[in-house]
Amino acid sequence: MKLDALYVVTFFSIFVRLGAVMMSNPMMGKAAPVQVRAFFCAVVAFALVPIIQPSMPPAPETMADLIGLIVRDVLFGLLIGGCLQLVQSTFQVAGTMMDFQLGVSSSQAFNPTIESYASPITQFNTMLATVILLLADGHHMMFRAFVESYQVPIGGIQLDSAFLTALLTLLFRLMILAAQNAAPVSAVAVIVDVAAGVINKAVPQTQPFLIATPAKLGIGVVAMAFGLPTLVVAVSRSTHMVFDTAHVLMGGR
Repeated sequence: MKLDALYVVTFFSIFVRLGAVMMSNPMMGKAAPVQVRAFFCAVVAFALVPIIQPSMPPAPETMADLIGLIVRDVLFGLLIGGCLQLVQSTFQVAGTMMDFQLGVSSSQAFNPTIESYASPITQFNTMLATVILLLADGHHMMFRAFVESYQVPIGGIQLDSAFLTALLTLLFRLMILAAQNAAPVSAVAVIVDVAAGVINKAVPQTQPFLIATPAKLGIGVVAMAFGLPTLVVAVSRSTHMVFDTAHVLMGGR
């Protein structure tokens, strides 16, 4: 290992790119102290320099080349970290749909993980999906994509119709996955509402909607519990989906 200009540039490039990943990564976003994130990036950069240095172009000779390298590293880092952010957002949307169907969307509390206010089922679904993401080696896939991003030549990302098609297809498939994750609770909510409407039409004096609200919540939670095993499959599928698309977006067509 020779400490030359290329070594320093490689270390700095990895540090900047990994810093952008951590900034957009839901597992180590602003919830982790800045000192922890900076130390983590420095340690990983030091470990990856011998692996990535052979793939690096020659050290930039001008300030413009150095700025271009920094901008490229930030964009690649945000793209890789955004993959995990998309996975988490998918199940955050699914939790929001379930909260709305069960009538508990107004009971919100601040969630530091997503850095916003969220209702109980949204928080539960998002945190559980994050745990499953770690168990499914989502962070390993992130580091694999990080190392492979240095194989992409300069100008590898093409902002053309294929790029836009891949991105829109990914977002559409993730929205479908979120709707499928919330489908059991939504189905239960619709059935209870229809039953309450029929009872109200037949016997208006009973006021069934006063009973339907707690019943819908209780049955909906049971339906969500029975549907939890499918969450593992959904998280694994969405993780592979976003990283496969990231490979396409980075020019690996």
